Amino acid sequence: MRHKFLIIFTCIILIMGCFMNACAKKPNSPGNSDGGTSDELPEKNFEEQLTLKSFSNPATIYVDQGKGADTNDGKSRETAVKTMEKAIELASGIHSADIDAIKVAIIGQYTADTTICIKERFGENCPLVITSADEEMSVISGAEMFSGGWTEYKDGIYKKNIGADRSFRQLYINSEIGIRSRYPNVDKNPQACIMSGTFLDAEKRLESPWEMSYGFDVSAFKPGTMEVFMLEEWTQGIAQIVSISEGDYGYEMEFTPEHAEYFFKNRSGKMMKPRIWVENDLSLLDDVNEWFYDSVTGELYYKPQSNVDIQSLVFKIPVQEKIISIEGTEDSYASNIIFDRIAVTGSNWAKATELKGLSSGQGNSINDGTMPPAAIDLKRAENIRFQNCEISDMGAVGVNVSVCNGIYFKANNIHTIAADAVRFGSFGNKQNIVKNIWFEDNYIHEIGTGYMGSVGIFGGYSEDVFIYNNEITDVTYSGISLGWGWGTASTMHNFIIKYNRIYNTVNNLLFDGAEIYLLGAHTKDGEISEVSENYIDCGQGLAGLYFDEGSSYWKAEKNVIVGSGQVGFLHIHDVDYILRELYVSNTFTTTKKYSLRSWSPSGKAEISVKDRNIKITNTVTKSANAEWSEEAQKVIDAAGVRKYYKVVNHW
Repeated sequence: MRHKFLIIFTCIILIMGCFMNACAKKPNSPGNSDGGTSDELPEKNFEEQLTLKSFSNPATIYVDQGKGADTNDGKSRETAVKTMEKAIELASGIHSADIDAIKVAIIGQYTADTTICIKERFGENCPLVITSADEEMSVISGAEMFSGGWTEYKDGIYKKNIGADRSFRQLYINSEIGIRSRYPNVDKNPQACIMSGTFLDAEKRLESPWEMSYGFDVSAFKPGTMEVFMLEEWTQGIAQIVSISEGDYGYEMEFTPEHAEYFFKNRSGKMMKPRIWVENDLSLLDDVNEWFYDSVTGELYYKPQSNVDIQSLVFKIPVQEKIISIEGTEDSYASNIIFDRIAVTGSNWAKATELKGLSSGQGNSINDGTMPPAAIDLKRAENIRFQNCEISDMGAVGVNVSVCNGIYFKANNIHTIAADAVRFGSFGNKQNIVKNIWFEDNYIHEIGTGYMGSVGIFGGYSEDVFIYNNEITDVTYSGISLGWGWGTASTMHNFIIKYNRIYNTVNNLLFDGAEIYLLGAHTKDGEISEVSENYIDCGQGLAGLYFDEGSSYWKAEKNVIVGSGQVGFLHIHDVDYILRELYVSNTFTTTKKYSLRSWSPSGKAEISVKDRNIKITNTVTKSANAEWSEEAQKVIDAAGVRKYYKVVNHW
């Protein structure tokens, strides 16, 4: 299902078959928003903001980790180098006016035992292109893979010794993510997956209900691996349990002394009566696709479906925390680098295991002031492009972009990410921002597989942000979250969010997220920002479109918003009457309900909505059995990844 064949296109793109079969292999494939599912490649008769890059006369360096040698010159498949480090070294030494690119062509799969670091400046007219040597997409992996060697344990569970003292929080089986053993078990109904808890602050314990004994023998609990996950409002906590005892109203769970101090000091005041579940213990392993790793004995346990031969399954364990780093210096940014037809996969992040707990908020911002790391990290870089790539199976953030200018994501499949899919900008220093970042025709899905506050596209302080024709679905928190600062002055401006299809987000038990969430003051000196002509399904979010504190100088036009969320199709939240110059017009909805809340906790004198130019006009509400208007249907049909890229990339 992953790493499928991608047809190379030069001047003419070949007609391809089996598109429907390819789509059927992946749940939540992009919707057919452009009217059909023909196998034939559609013509590119639409206007693009961002085009794919191709080259006619490159110099090529081949990389073959299995058969190559770093003593080779890399100029042919037979004389391929062995490592990416050597290939990049050779590429940086090529200077010729006769070529238009320097290609590093990877043969097959490349396992990154250490981080692949790129710090060089390449020419604007002769960029570095990291790509596949073949029609099949090449893989850069930070993971270890194995199959076979399993022995039967009991009750349909098998075990295999993979060595002790390893630390990982994800396991992938035949390219699907497994489930860490847990109670309650995973269920399509979110309410069936959780229990209710109560914090006992004086005792620094968490109380769980008596029903916890339905899942496992509480009296036989042994400390060492079991964790409790806690969700409330927009916060998440993870803590290792060292004891479970009977209290007055339920079972009382005690954390490690270090984490009890950390957690009860750092947890949000919003977290008082969390929704909880427990996971990561052999006693909890009772359902198909669940797994447990005993780091003391080295035994890995897994329960396959009864009709599946476990010896034939391919297992993947993430190892490398950072797979690719593109980082220049303040004086010389790394620049002009393209990743094309490359799958980057298998990063690891085990901080919650090593610290025996974690406490975080929106966007997975950790309460110690840090953020989860990314498998692909860009810093002090410019003119960097990812096109036709797959970024998947990551233990924390997929891609992080900071202090950069000119970053482009075009026609990528980004999925199965434990934290945020792509994070960019500054979340503190207003000077170290990202400028000119583009997202177009990307399919972003299955985001937040490990951490519930995860976002599809998550941006902080930044300027000139362009998000067009993306499909974003199956995200545990907000689909798109842009802005920072809660109303303080900044240079944020010129954010354009158009033609996106966003649905099935905020699909866990957190609160205050939205399909499109916007925060912070934009400068009135720049171009007014725009969120228009998007298709949004509110689902379980607070609202489909959410303007939070200080979200000034925005216009929202011709969005189609389905559902009513928790407060309506639109939510505007303003503190101390600082939000101004906000225009929401011509919205197509299925509900008239929206929320506009202005208040001042400090008792500041009210400034009217009219005086602040906040206008909500011409909302068109469709009745339950009616068809969409022609104008609304045009927005729906144009939203999301365009059919051309669905066919080319087999989505």
